[in-house]
Amino acid sequence: MNKFVKGLTLLTLSTTSSIATAEGIRAKGMGEAFHSLSNDGTGWIYNPAGLAGVSTDAVDFTFEGAETRKRNDENNSIDAGDLEFSYAAATLFTKTGFALGLYYQSSTIQTRENTQDPDYWYTNFKDIQRDFLGLGLAFKSNNHHFGLTGDMAQVDAGSTYAITDDYEFGGTFGYKWSTQDMVSLTSHSALGYQFNFGASYQTEISYKSSSFNGGREIIVRPSKTALAGSLGLTTFFGDVGTMLTGSYDYVDSSHFLLSSSENVVENRFGGELAIFGADTEDGIQLTLRAGLRQFDDEIFNDVTSFGIGLSYGRHTLDVASWEEPLFDSSDDRIGLSYSYLWDK
Repeated sequence: MNKFVKGLTLLTLSTTSSIATAEGIRAKGMGEAFHSLSNDGTGWIYNPAGLAGVSTDAVDFTFEGAETRKRNDENNSIDAGDLEFSYAAATLFTKTGFALGLYYQSSTIQTRENTQDPDYWYTNFKDIQRDFLGLGLAFKSNNHHFGLTGDMAQVDAGSTYAITDDYEFGGTFGYKWSTQDMVSLTSHSALGYQFNFGASYQTEISYKSSSFNGGREIIVRPSKTALAGSLGLTTFFGDVGTMLTGSYDYVDSSHFLLSSSENVVENRFGGELAIFGADTEDGIQLTLRAGLRQFDDEIFNDVTSFGIGLSYGRHTLDVASWEEPLFDSSDDRIGLSYSYLWDK
């Protein structure tokens, strides 16, 4: 596992934790309103209970990367960064609703230097890289799904700042309730629905510096409570099927803003429209996504996102573009995800 936080000056540091991340490209495309779905290889970092609903004997391999595009308003240009690795997971699914996964995250969190001058604080920032290794499991009983993960993180800021480089641990606990039904309208058409409710709690992972009286906290992942719901409507006409899904997440997370710890409430809205072949196992599926994130704290911007997915047989490719909500940031991100579902 990579060590991170290189050359970090902690004398004047205030950390916002993990608003700026690049994992879960499908979820990013729909505004991260994903806690009631969470049914792909990235579900471990949202609501692990969602993976119990993937009832198939197969192994999923997911790989993701993202690049940052900075808008330069002075010369009306965009500076694009490199596509960097952000997430990988291997998940074992079974028809009985049991799932077991191993995943690795690599992403950044943004900070501001706090010198008791708000103007200076807003114009100086640092990106801190963080890395997690996690193990998750999920299972279900009828309509009730349960899941949990255990995560391990490490920070190394060097001995100068007296930050421990030991591993820190955390986890996520999730629950999901799901029901669905399908009725035939004619011999060539059908209509169905799926309703999902999800709830999850993610523990905080943080480090402290002993160089200061009382310590100085770096939250590399905030505690987060999420309550979510989604409704999907499926139609079949001949050999073509569609599924329209709308989702909403209420998220309450803890962040270290300026000189104090605060709770940030967030409303997430997402939509997903999938068009697919109804009869062929190796058919093509096209998915369009859009999302909105709204914050109750003026430090964060309300942001939008868009995504598109293409599946053929066992292969799935997802692309998403989203804005970062941090501190009037001019950063946009583009992410790419590839997954392969291998029959056991």
